[in-house]
Amino acid sequence: MIFQQLKKQIFPLIFLILGLYVVPLSVFELNFLYIPGDLGDARFNNYILEHGYLYFTGKLDSYWTAPFMFPYQNNIAFSDNLLGSLPLYILSRLVGFDKETAFQVWILLLFVLNFITTYWVLNKWLKNNLLACSGAYIFAFSIMLVGNIYNVQTLPRFILPFLFYWLWMFLNIGKLSYFTGFVFGLVYQFYCGIYLGFLSFYVLLFFFISYLIIKRSNLVFLINRKLFLQLLSVAFIGGIAMLPLMLPYYEHSKVHGLRTFEEVVNTIPKIQSYFFTDSSSVFWSDLSEHGKTMKEWWCHFLYIGIIPWLTLLLAPIILFSSKVAKENKKILGIFLLSLFFSLLFSTNFNGITLYKLIYSLPGFSSMRSVNRIINTELFLFILVTVMVFKELITINKSLKWLVVLLPFMVVADNLIYGNNLMRFNKQEAQQRVKIVEKNIISQIKPKSTTVAYMPFNILDDKLLNINIDAMQASQNLGLNCVNAYTGSYPEHYWPFFANLDQNNLTNWLNHHNQSLDNVSIINEISKNELFRKDVFIKFKDAYLSRNWDLTILADKREPSLWETFTLVSFEDGDVALRTFEKLFVTTELNDKQQLFANRKHFGNWETINTIKLDDDFVAFKAVNGKYWSVNPKTLQVFATADEIGENERFKIQEIN
Repeated sequence: MIFQQLKKQIFPLIFLILGLYVVPLSVFELNFLYIPGDLGDARFNNYILEHGYLYFTGKLDSYWTAPFMFPYQNNIAFSDNLLGSLPLYILSRLVGFDKETAFQVWILLLFVLNFITTYWVLNKWLKNNLLACSGAYIFAFSIMLVGNIYNVQTLPRFILPFLFYWLWMFLNIGKLSYFTGFVFGLVYQFYCGIYLGFLSFYVLLFFFISYLIIKRSNLVFLINRKLFLQLLSVAFIGGIAMLPLMLPYYEHSKVHGLRTFEEVVNTIPKIQSYFFTDSSSVFWSDLSEHGKTMKEWWCHFLYIGIIPWLTLLLAPIILFSSKVAKENKKILGIFLLSLFFSLLFSTNFNGITLYKLIYSLPGFSSMRSVNRIINTELFLFILVTVMVFKELITINKSLKWLVVLLPFMVVADNLIYGNNLMRFNKQEAQQRVKIVEKNIISQIKPKSTTVAYMPFNILDDKLLNINIDAMQASQNLGLNCVNAYTGSYPEHYWPFFANLDQNNLTNWLNHHNQSLDNVSIINEISKNELFRKDVFIKFKDAYLSRNWDLTILADKREPSLWETFTLVSFEDGDVALRTFEKLFVTTELNDKQQLFANRKHFGNWETINTIKLDDDFVAFKAVNGKYWSVNPKTLQVFATADEIGENERFKIQEIN
């Protein structure tokens, strides 16, 4: 009796707490210092959630047009929107958490909901607490998360167990209420994530087809005309409820088209994908190398532990046992057939894949990462696993101990070192954004509401990280920004993203009938800019060039890439010159005071002053107070002249 009460009340709580400690809390650490993923996708999802919070609390006028990628409209439709789970984040913000901590709380709550809903459904379905505990642990804390926790938009799948349950109950009983729950639950899953919506529909479709094949005689109730019309009405209302979500994506697809099959083929799982995991697994790290021969191998961490696979091997025992009721064999058969179809149509068998048929269905061509199917396919594995163990007890009562041990075996099977997963320091990420905020505040033009963050030093960082720094900083300050990071990009935007230069910024703005005058260019050196222009610098009949040894020579008769410099003009009258490799021209700190192009960062020695001369000539004065001078014999350039003569006269030619 005591054990029964323990199973019903304490066991689920114990395994929920254990799972939270093993996965999200071990990644966060107990002081919530770390966030799973990198500085790119994770912070972008945080930005989307914060945007939703700002909109629904009345601080923004538009949801579908967020204040990044200015002035592009409907930019939220480039990615998942996370609307369905947004209330969890809003609640976290309203109780006082900063946006990064609220993001962590949002993640934590999704783990909790994934466990609780799965436990409730499995326990209701199978009437076995321990099996429900095991299945819930797999669904919420599966080892496959080592490849999916970085894409936290795949976490809001807590409605999926209910979708299976409602569909099952409707097919068995024919009650309208179950069909209504199923339809609006599926709509809600789409609101939680477009990817998850389509991938849920995918597995549920095969679940329905498998039911038709094995138990089609049960569906005679559909002949009832009144019920059939009621079902159509519910489906129609569900479709109407989808319109506010899908119309922006539809408009987006009309402008930008859909993904080609070639774009997605490398993410379609292969057989080896299902036995490939990350080295952070406690017991399965030996499976972390063989899959790296696959293209885009980082998408293929789909191993779900050994227990579900061993269960598949045990399934024939149940199907052919005379001790198992015929009805239960049919149920297991439906689960197995659903899983078979799901795997068959989503696996790449050495270049041959039936997923091309799925890709042709409306909506599926919008998805790039087919590997995320494991997030919904996992529930089919769970149904097979718990059903097999349930019926093993029927065959042999002495195997009851296996069910008692199963939750503990599941925990061990899915055990990971959470602190070995990719993660970033929350405080360091916040500090990055604060630095950008400080630069925006000090450099923004009066009355300007739009910024373009264009740091000089982008060699030591990823472009996506820099762009998200700008997005979050401008979001914090209530400003628009031209910078962006998202799932894909509109025409004319990518060159700016890839270079963060003024020419591409101007082209992007001109394409949208916007003036550069309305945008404040922000850098990381706390000097207000007037402009950046690509130029050639001419000396007599030659052009200044960045030589192979990083020195500056006046030796080229025709200008090319090596003779191209970016002239940066500051409000205080200073200028700077950068090569096409984004290295600053500097006065080398040696006795010769020779010019080199080898500085990643702008500083005092990279500061230049221009003196206008007659006939459009200029002289360049270095920070040491000397003028640039060309040695007529070696053609090398030094900052050594006290006066301006014929070897100190240059012309700046703008590149159109």
